Amino acid sequence: MASTFPAISVIIAHFGADEDARTLLKETIASVRAQDYPGTVEVAVADDGSPWSAALRTRGSQPVTCRDRSHPLLKDLDPDLLVTGGVPEVFGKSRMLNATLAATTGPLVVLLDDDHPFLGHRALSAYARYLARYAFVMGRIINGDGSIRSPLHGMVQGSNLGVRRSLLKEAGGFEERCAQWGCGDDPALFWRIYQVIGTATPKQAVFAGDILTRDRRTGRWHGMADDARFVEGFREAYGVNPHHNPCRDFSQWMDYGRCSSPAIEYGVRLHNRLRRAIAPKASVLARALGLPPHPGPWSRP
Repeated sequence: MASTFPAISVIIAHFGADEDARTLLKETIASVRAQDYPGTVEVAVADDGSPWSAALRTRGSQPVTCRDRSHPLLKDLDPDLLVTGGVPEVFGKSRMLNATLAATTGPLVVLLDDDHPFLGHRALSAYARYLARYAFVMGRIINGDGSIRSPLHGMVQGSNLGVRRSLLKEAGGFEERCAQWGCGDDPALFWRIYQVIGTATPKQAVFAGDILTRDRRTGRWHGMADDARFVEGFREAYGVNPHHNPCRDFSQWMDYGRCSSPAIEYGVRLHNRLRRAIAPKASVLARALGLPPHPGPWSRP
C-alpha cells in the first residue's frame, strides 16, 4: 500500500566562507530533522564550493555527490547527501541546485538557505498539505531584527519554498546563467515558475503564512553583486525587468494560505513600521537599564 505521506527532498543551498556559515547550516539541518512529518524526508546540501568541503571535490569543478553520512566532514552536520562543486570566485548556486535536484528523488521539494532554520516542528507537514492542492508554495520569513516579511512587499525569495518536482522540471529547473550575471537565482526561479502557472485557473500557487523560517544572517550577500549586469542579462534572457514584472504581484497568482489574508498582511506591515519606530527608543532604554536589546517576538531560532 502506497504511503499517504509523499517523500520530501529538502534541498539546502550553502556556501560557507567561514565557520559561522557552517554552524548555521548545522542549525538549519537540525531544524529539518526536528520536523514531525511522518513520511520520508531526504536532506540534501547544495554546496557551491565551500572551503571546508574542498577534500570532497575530487573532480575539479564538476559536481560530486557524497552520501556517506559518517564521513568526517559530514558526520556532525547529518545530511543524507551533499553535492559539492563550483569554481573559485564564480557564483554557481543554480548549477549546484540543479545537480542536487538530480541527485534527489522526492516528488515534493522544499528549498531552504543554509541560514534559514524552520521555526516550529510542523513546517514539512504544512508543505505536504499545501502541495497536495498547489504546485508552488512560498513560506514566510522572519528577519533577524524581528520584522516579518509579507507578500505585499513583492520580494522574491528562495529561502523558504515548496514546489512539486514535476513543476520544477517543466519550468526548466534553476537558471544557470546567473553565474554570468553574478546573482539572480530567486528572481529567475520565480519568473520561470510564473511562466508555467502564473495564469492558471484556479490558482496553482499559495503564500503560506504559517510556514516560518528565521533569517539568521540578514544582509549576508547585500552589495556583493553588479545589479546593472544582472538586469541586462535578465532582460536579454526573458524580455522583462527582474525587479518589475508580473510575477512580483503575488496577489494576482497566489492564494492566501493559513495565517495570511489581506487584513493580516496589512497588519504585518503596520507591525514592521511600529517596530522600526519603537526599536531605537527600546534600545536606548535597554542600555540605560543595563539590559541587552530585546530581539523581537520571532527571533528565537
